[in-house]
Amino acid sequence: MSNEVPIETLIEALGNRNMAIREQAKTALRERGPSMIDTLAEIVVSGNKYQSYEAATILSEYHDMRCFDALSKVVDSPNVMVAQLASRTLMTYGKALAYERLLDALPRAQLLTQIQIVELLKEVGDQKAFQPLITILRSTDSAALRYCTIEALGMLGATNAISLIRSFKDDENHHVRDRVRIALERLEGGAADGNS
Repeated sequence: MSNEVPIETLIEALGNRNMAIREQAKTALRERGPSMIDTLAEIVVSGNKYQSYEAATILSEYHDMRCFDALSKVVDSPNVMVAQLASRTLMTYGKALAYERLLDALPRAQLLTQIQIVELLKEVGDQKAFQPLITILRSTDSAALRYCTIEALGMLGATNAISLIRSFKDDENHHVRDRVRIALERLEGGAADGNS
């Protein structure tokens, strides 16, 4: 595929189930350079699952605020591959820019993306994450998300979450119980036995 191929044909090829055809289309779109950013930004939001992911992949290779804005819109996408790529890419723009977008998407994101966002928020290390993380911990049925959220709250020093974290000390999942113990040790300075 070359520069003579119409853009519409390349965009259509991004949605093909055949990976080789998608790769050819991506190569041709990359060759057209940043002039394709606005078109790809639309496809990230409106394309089928393949188009959206492949367009997001190309946008993730640029450092352009148009890409940041487009990827910010899909952090809570039901397409987990797109959402996870978007959340990771936002972090490459700097924690300050990505932080609010990740916090905003956290309650609406799919479970696997929520787990990834919690991990990214833990990396940022900002206390603004306390309340959104506490809210997620209170509402989730997922042991994996409880585990990650308790770990993040412990590592971030969320002493205002001690009571909530302690409420999971008898969780049915042994990984969650272990994470509760570790988080309470961090937050209470070693008094995690529940007697304090």
